Amino acid sequence: MMDRSSKAGSSAQIPLRDGEQAHAAPVLLHGSSGWSMVLALGCTTILSYGTTQYLFGVLEVPLATTFAWSRAELSGAYALSLLVAGVLGVPVGYLVARSGARILMTVGSVLAGCALIGLSQNEC
Repeated sequence: MMDRSSKAGSSAQIPLRDGEQAHAAPVLLHGSSGWSMVLALGCTTILSYGTTQYLFGVLEVPLATTFAWSRAELSGAYALSLLVAGVLGVPVGYLVARSGARILMTVGSVLAGCALIGLSQNEC
């Protein structure tokens, strides 16, 4: 027979120091809203990794051709952007912990979208 903590949607006991107990949040993946959330988060993760990590390799040659930059200059700029992102990870992590990730993720997504729209405009 199952105990109460193993049922879907019930909260489990989490041991704390000095024998205190805290209740865990109920599991949200049972039902359609939980799976739609998983699907939405999966899609946004794929899109964000695609645009921030893998798109550079696709755009490197067209950018070098269009702006007459060397591939070494472009690779150096990309490496610098990764270093800046690593340094900014500390204050951004603080802001996420302090105010939540929704606003920061929305602003970051809008800025990334504007940057991609700017890259798509060929004025030369």
